[in-house]
Amino acid sequence: MTNNTEAQRDAWSALAAPIAVACWVVTVLFNPGLFNDSDTNWHLAAGDLILRTGTIPTVDPFSWTATGRPWVAHEWLSEVFMALAYKAASWTGLAMLAAAALALILSIIAIRAGQWLEPQRAVTMMIVVAAALAPTTMIRPHLLAFALLTVWTMLLIDARRKDRVPPWWSVLVLVLWVNMHASWVLGIALSGAFGFEALLRSQSRLRALRNWSVFGIACLAATLINPQGFALWAYPFDVSTMSTLYLIEEWRPMDVRKDALHLASMALVLIGVIRLHRQMGIVRILLLAGLMLMAILHIRHLAPFVLVSSLVLLDAVRDDSRWGTPTSLRPGRAVIVGSLIILAGFGARLFIPLVRQDNGANPMAALAAVPPQIRALPVINHYDFGGVLILNGIRPYVDGRADMYGDVYMQQYIRILAGQPDAVHKVLADGKVGWIIVQPKNGLVATAEKSGWRRLHADQWAVVLIRPDLASTVRKN
Repeated sequence: MTNNTEAQRDAWSALAAPIAVACWVVTVLFNPGLFNDSDTNWHLAAGDLILRTGTIPTVDPFSWTATGRPWVAHEWLSEVFMALAYKAASWTGLAMLAAAALALILSIIAIRAGQWLEPQRAVTMMIVVAAALAPTTMIRPHLLAFALLTVWTMLLIDARRKDRVPPWWSVLVLVLWVNMHASWVLGIALSGAFGFEALLRSQSRLRALRNWSVFGIACLAATLINPQGFALWAYPFDVSTMSTLYLIEEWRPMDVRKDALHLASMALVLIGVIRLHRQMGIVRILLLAGLMLMAILHIRHLAPFVLVSSLVLLDAVRDDSRWGTPTSLRPGRAVIVGSLIILAGFGARLFIPLVRQDNGANPMAALAAVPPQIRALPVINHYDFGGVLILNGIRPYVDGRADMYGDVYMQQYIRILAGQPDAVHKVLADGKVGWIIVQPKNGLVATAEKSGWRRLHADQWAVVLIRPDLASTVRKN
């Protein structure tokens, strides 16, 4: 009787990580930070445009400065999913879409952690993974792509453990991925790494060469099942080599003075690699080293690094009896318990109104202060405000699609935003621009006001200026 009681207690304690994940997902559902990214808005507008027209745009349909310029809508399928979620349940629907993606990501890792780690270690691992994901847990295509990355990595790891290639249906994951986010390139790199490992460690190298070569060809062919064809191959590399990429916070390199989360995550992964290096093998160690380098060069890559690292380390734990409790968790029970908690959270989210508030990406009070006749005029906007302008039917000067505008344009824009007189006077000289909406700290505010531009609205998030000759029109209305 005692042994049965202890076994039941151990089985339930192994559920600690999945239950922690479910509770975290429910918390995220009610986190207003989900909407703190400006790109959410224009992604939503793009998805709505695709649903309304039945076509995927190939040129810019949104801005007044780049109308008709070629645009690679590489995230079109994610944008459609976002638009459908919004049509189903407004902003609550988008929150649920993000939470569902996060639930899939963390559940895969939590179930495996519960199977192969002691409960305390499993929960600790999930805290680390959730913390690494937290800065990028926003309603954007990359979160959906992270779910595909997690599934893809799991399939590759499980295939290698069985000394075979992933099931052929797994190529469909790549088809989805290539139409949802440019990180599909990482999926190709991962399949190449695991295929190379198979050549080195498989019991039959000839069979491994044949099977992984065919699988690799199928993966490459799958990447061409997209509206842009070969153009989608160039896109990730064109973006990553832009000289103005530093303008976007998530693309900046790691700064050891303020990126404590990066340092802590990398340190924990390094400790795991040191302790499990024999079980991992040289290929997987080099793979994680490459992902770590990516996370150092661009902080946005921390999440992929941690997601892949956690699954690779958990697979290594299976071969190291010092770490694990390999029979402690039944996946079916974990799925049922976690699903019930998450469904309860979804139900609560449906009945509790979701109210969006002003923030650095959504200066809604500032926009509400702009009269319709002013909104119809060309605008100069802060980079982070481009998305909310598009969603409100206003053509921006610039928005989150920096790759479409190009380096030369973005360099000039940086000078305008900084308020450099020559750049500001040049863009305002022809009298086309009717208003300006930027952050209070932007140098453009002082430069424009010196030229006679009038302040229409100001708050902690945005300042709205209008052209001098329009001031009397606004007062009359």
